[in-house]
Amino acid sequence: MGFTVVSSEELELAYLAGLICADGHIRDRDKMITSYLGTSRYVGVVKKLLERYSLRKACVRRHHGVFEVYVTDKNLARIFIKKYEIPVGRKYDKITLPPLTNIEKRYFIAGFFDGDGSIYIRRYILRNGRVSYYYEVKIKSKSIEFLKQVMDFMKKYGIIFRLKNYPSTTPYLILSKREQVHLFFKIIPALFKRLQDPLPQGAKSYNPGRTTSGEGARLERARR
Repeated sequence: MGFTVVSSEELELAYLAGLICADGHIRDRDKMITSYLGTSRYVGVVKKLLERYSLRKACVRRHHGVFEVYVTDKNLARIFIKKYEIPVGRKYDKITLPPLTNIEKRYFIAGFFDGDGSIYIRRYILRNGRVSYYYEVKIKSKSIEFLKQVMDFMKKYGIIFRLKNYPSTTPYLILSKREQVHLFFKIIPALFKRLQDPLPQGAKSYNPGRTTSGEGARLERARR
């Protein structure tokens, strides 16, 4: 039985494509590729990835309260558009999970999660009055089709997301069972958003790299 060998370069490109799909943009006019980051902490990582696969110098600027890392490269843009099916211009509800190998899909989802995913710590009061804490993972997108595709794909690994779609909020997938959350991070190689282990008892929240509502609004303005 044959199998497909996937290079480390292809995995990094899949990750970068997912990140751009979540919080990025490919401009139609000149095919400029931009990734929007709410914190300077990961700017260097994204800049190096863009430079590695475009062979051009990537630039960074602060705009509308967020960091924009961008490079103009028609060849790299063509790869993102053709292979990873990233829509050009305003994409919002047009995103889909591209037809990649399973391991490439895992890296694509990792990039998307680092862009539009969150980790929370939730507080739960037991019947005996003791307080327990648990992790909760969310992936949000205006594309219901994409969320359903991710949900179906993760079932292959025994990870069961729930889809939430309310009129006043962006649709999202949610995962909260302890073993499921830990399995998710074994399968999905996220770079920016990882579990803090052991779970910090007494913490009200733990959102590494999470986009807050204020940062989300700034990211939205930066895309315009």
